[in-house]
Amino acid sequence: MKFQWLGQVGYQAGLKLQKQTVEQVRVQPDMAVVYGLEHSPVITLGRRSNASLDLLQTTEFYQKNGVEIAETDRGGEAVIHLPGQLVTYPSFSLKQYDLGVRDWVGLLERSAQDFLSAHGIASRKGEESGLWTERGKIAAFGIRVQHGITLHGMALNVCNDLNAFSWLRVCGHHENGDRMSDWGVTLSPEKAFGEWQGHLLRNLNSWREKKDISGSPSAHL
Repeated sequence: MKFQWLGQVGYQAGLKLQKQTVEQVRVQPDMAVVYGLEHSPVITLGRRSNASLDLLQTTEFYQKNGVEIAETDRGGEAVIHLPGQLVTYPSFSLKQYDLGVRDWVGLLERSAQDFLSAHGIASRKGEESGLWTERGKIAAFGIRVQHGITLHGMALNVCNDLNAFSWLRVCGHHENGDRMSDWGVTLSPEKAFGEWQGHLLRNLNSWREKKDISGSPSAHL
């Protein structure tokens, strides 16, 4: 599995790169790439979003503040991305790891929880996909699977501006956000990406080992 840090990338450019990678994985099923990046300010509207309810400001307000509005084909509702937030986009064949869609989302959540825990931040899952601390939502997850290959992934608040979360209904709710820097963790998104990789790889390897032992991976995640 190859990990690549892209820096700050516009949302449309990131989406184009993911689609190109999906085509590469179709040709090379054993190829696996995980992109890490920060997005320029953008509110993405997932397949379950309702723009008239989720966007709490006017078009002019978003334009004035340099926030792009983008409809997207991932699951979930409205999410805001800003510099200082770690976004990860894994692209690989789920079949290569014997993963189902729900298994993959659960593994993503677990890897983020492990990473946060390593920095002394306790988080919990909710009824919907995401992670919350006692202060608010700290991570969002939304994926799409195309031709059996993953797109989209995780958005983890590292040191981004949380004030902008009041400009929309995040994942369909009015709620507070949280970030790692408010817990005294001084990491850049790039450094966070480097550390998070180890937790993802460990959980993937654990999954494959359990599958080899039991032949029934879904019972373990």
